[in-house]
Amino acid sequence: MKKYIRKFQESSINNLTDTSIVDKIYQYFYEHPFPQDHEGIHIFADSIGIEPNIIEEYIYAMLSVFICGGKAYDSQKTEKDFDAEFIKLGVPVEYEHLNNGTENKVINYIAEKFSKRIVIDHLVESDPLNYYEPYLKDMENKIKEDK
Repeated sequence: MKKYIRKFQESSINNLTDTSIVDKIYQYFYEHPFPQDHEGIHIFADSIGIEPNIIEEYIYAMLSVFICGGKAYDSQKTEKDFDAEFIKLGVPVEYEHLNNGTENKVINYIAEKFSKRIVIDHLVESDPLNYYEPYLKDMENKIKEDK
């Protein structure tokens, strides 16, 4: 994995010089969730006068920033390094930040995977109990209210 990232960094990151392209891609995805490659991204690239492969490099970089960033990645920690209960508790908390309004199992899996990624970052950064304790208390109160 590190070898691939290093190769990506050496070959592609130096070519990324225009921050306005990031803003345009962000806005495009915001307005057109889940676009198709040739019928979406390539047409979008053409509409702003940029080669599709350049747009794709920016998109890959944006995705890599999320997947390969943060304390979890830096520490090489994974969900196996933490109590499964904390992961289970944190996923719904972080899941709300992702597009989960679909029945598509792949999209839901991606949202869950990204949620776990965020949870692991938080667990690496702080004491798990302290981070999710307010959510535990809220859940306990809701359970008491439902009884």
